[in-house]
Amino acid sequence: KARDLEEINWSVIWMVAGGFALGLALNESGLAENVIKSIPFGSWSPVMILLASGIICYILSNFISNTATAALLVPILAVVCKGMGDSLNSIGGTPTVLIGIAVAASVAMTLPISTPPNAIAHSTGLVKQNEMMKIGLTMGIIGLVLGYSLLFVLGELHVW
Repeated sequence: KARDLEEINWSVIWMVAGGFALGLALNESGLAENVIKSIPFGSWSPVMILLASGIICYILSNFISNTATAALLVPILAVVCKGMGDSLNSIGGTPTVLIGIAVAASVAMTLPISTPPNAIAHSTGLVKQNEMMKIGLTMGIIGLVLGYSLLFVLGELHVW
């Protein structure tokens, strides 16, 4: 309905769009690639790569949109994983790391910018940002623990 469109807080929609733009800018400018080349990932433990990428993704996804964060990190981690070669086989290979990114991005929901549903809920005025942060952080940590526990088990079983 036209009436529903009038009630949308468009500044929140623009904020989410800005998160997408930031993610694309990091990839397109080459900044993300330069960061990858400056860190010797080949000497890192596969579990460390999995956990570090998940934590970085979770933190970024709370400040940029989840989709933009995943779009930024998946290509970066695909390159990192390729450079690590067979050392990732102990945790299930590259798919485990990339699925970990999807899990971490999906559970990040502490701020309105994190996901469009959060932005819409916040724009109604019925959900306050401090409430969203408390519940989002709690659910995010629970989601990370459960998601990564399942990921470790499936990686160890070489499901993929």
